[in-house]
Amino acid sequence: MEQKYSSDKVYNSILAAGLLVYLFANLSGAFDFYFDINDDLVIRDILSGRYTGTPDGHTNQLLYPLGAFLAFCYKIFPASPVYSIFLMTALSVSLWMIVYKSLNFFQDKRQRACITIFYYFLFAGTMMRELVLLQYTAVSGILCMAACFWMVTTTPTKEWKSFFSSNLPAGISYLLGFMLRPEMAALCLPLAAVSGLFCMAGEVKRERQETKERQPGFPQILFQKKYGKYFAFVAVLFLSMGGLLLWDSLAYSRKDWKDFRDFFDARTKVYDYTWYPSYEKAGDFYEEKGISYSDYQLIDNYNFGLSDEITTETLLTIADYNEKGRNSRGMAEKLKTTVKDLIRLPLSREEAPYNIYVLTAYGLCAVLAVVKKRKLEYAGKLGLLLAARCVCWSYLIWAERVVIRVSHPLYLLEFFILLSLLLKEMEGMTVKDRKNYGRIGILGIFLLLSLGSMFVSGKKLEQELAARENTLTNQRKLEAYMKEHPSSYYYIDIYSMVDFTDQMFGTTDNRMRNYDYPGGWICNSPLQEEAKNSFYVSLKEQQKEMKIPEDTGIDSLLLEEPFYFIAKEKRDVSFLTEFYRDKGIKTEVNRIEEVCPGENPYIVYKLKTIE
Repeated sequence: MEQKYSSDKVYNSILAAGLLVYLFANLSGAFDFYFDINDDLVIRDILSGRYTGTPDGHTNQLLYPLGAFLAFCYKIFPASPVYSIFLMTALSVSLWMIVYKSLNFFQDKRQRACITIFYYFLFAGTMMRELVLLQYTAVSGILCMAACFWMVTTTPTKEWKSFFSSNLPAGISYLLGFMLRPEMAALCLPLAAVSGLFCMAGEVKRERQETKERQPGFPQILFQKKYGKYFAFVAVLFLSMGGLLLWDSLAYSRKDWKDFRDFFDARTKVYDYTWYPSYEKAGDFYEEKGISYSDYQLIDNYNFGLSDEITTETLLTIADYNEKGRNSRGMAEKLKTTVKDLIRLPLSREEAPYNIYVLTAYGLCAVLAVVKKRKLEYAGKLGLLLAARCVCWSYLIWAERVVIRVSHPLYLLEFFILLSLLLKEMEGMTVKDRKNYGRIGILGIFLLLSLGSMFVSGKKLEQELAARENTLTNQRKLEAYMKEHPSSYYYIDIYSMVDFTDQMFGTTDNRMRNYDYPGGWICNSPLQEEAKNSFYVSLKEQQKEMKIPEDTGIDSLLLEEPFYFIAKEKRDVSFLTEFYRDKGIKTEVNRIEEVCPGENPYIVYKLKTIE
């Protein structure tokens, strides 16, 4: 029996791995894999050494232990797409965990083959975009999703050692998601807690069936020694998360990193949460706080890195002012809006197909509860899950941060928890269990949904990738132009590069780049200073007389010979001369060259002082 169990595990592992190989082979044949947003490009450039010339784990987004590991891998394999491989591997392992655990519910090999086919269409139908356009926040959410699915579907066991070893993959997966994007893993915690309770409920139910005795209720369970392993597992998980945060904190303990992180948090608060008032509406406020119109323009066009006057205190002052204005409508009204969106979003067409899968899963669980005459059990489980999802979504809606890289993984996490409940009802089924075939029909419903959403998602994805390829073509021309001028350094207008994208497995060039942005989330960091100094060091090798100036602020560098400014033609760059005029410097912006000719080409500008 033990040998058969071992052979089944091997068979399920191979079947799950084969599915993923086939799935990604088909996706790679139909599409190219891209980074979804440019945040991942910056992370990749820091890790690989393209930004400063040396691989570095200080990405400020990934926790340092993970960043340091990936940077070390880049040092060993300098010409490899390490970050892309990591994201794809993390995604693949997450999906493997789900398929592998699902196959364990079925004894017959033909059933397991059918379930594998089912998952092929389910993955393609539910997360085609997330499989092709990868983003570290979404991958973090999917890692947490796999951890929760694994936990719910764990076979109940009385032994502590067996319990910990069985759930070790879930713990590692969640910790990896936490290191990849701590905020996303923290957001998923309410749903993860419910997953743990479902796992505990499974053991209580199994105990009741084996002993034929009534088991204690939830409050009493907390004091039962045999259930202490669940709380011990949670304690180990939180201690590990705390240890990772401590490691990260020590890695950023230098004063320059602390100052930058304060600035980063203030920038995030302004641009991602509170926003900022227009100068027309709040001119008196800006004047009172000593914020000039030219500095406001830099904030407005996201080139705030030009001015030394735009500090952490400046941004926090703006955030506090605008937050008071936004909250003037009253907490009651904001609460009313939050509750209204909690109800509206699951029913919105804009959220399809993710909300459709979730609503269908809830409906099928309710039907199953009635048919199996276990209304109270499912009412408790679904009630807990709904309460947890309301906590997660209330935070996003209250903060006005319902973005797809966060909302899609949340939908998927909720759906796969529901799916795990449905799959547990099929545990041990064989081909001879014809009376239970109705439960297999549940999977048929999701299969039909997947076939429909595959078609719709595929069409949308084709259109999006076509637009990305057009952007990438111009981006490659611009990067080729800058590489042809290695003795020059370019600052690119942030709104001119907001659509920058890149293939995950295209041509890999990890040599130091000669461009940066006077804005964005890495601006004003120690890494930016290091990048500027590294450029000067490389120039000194070519020009012995080159000296690093004492003032290496972007505003002063743009007036020096090797430094240029790049923006799209339709972008108004008059703010540059206005900014320097306020500093008492007369300048002119000369148009040097046009790159990527077309409707809205990139223009290379040179700032010069006027005597």
